[in-house]
Order: sequence, then C-alpha cells, then structure tokens
Amino acid sequence: MNDQDFKDFLAKEDLTLIRFAQIVNTPLATVQKWGKSSKVPSWVSAFIEYYYKAKELEELKTALQTVKKLSL
Repeated sequence: MNDQDFKDFLAKEDLTLIRFAQIVNTPLATVQKWGKSSKVPSWVSAFIEYYYKAKELEELKTALQTVKKLSL
C-alpha cells in the first residue's frame, strides 16, 4: 500500500490520522511519518481489508435485526 492509497482510505471513511492512530493503538507521531520519512507498514493493507469486512458484517447484522423486528 502506498501513501496515496492510505490517504484515500482515510478520506473515504472520514477518519483523521488521530482517530486512525487511536483505532490501531499506534502513536500519532508514528502514523504521521508514514509516506513521509517511512513507508506505510504492510499490515495496514490487511487491517483495511478486515475493517471493510467488519463494516459489512455490522450492516448485515443491522439489516437482519430489522427483518426480525418486521416479522414479529
């Protein structure tokens, strides 16, 4: 993953560097260096993949709960 891909992910998800650093429990100063003085770590790609999967599962869960309420 390159720096632009990372920035695009943050923009798409409306995440700040501060919030992303909190989510992944990484010092903000470390995250701020990505794309400047160091590369975006390889684990970030996997994190983003699972972030999207978790988001999809939450949406599915909400939809199923709605269907369940409607069927009662």
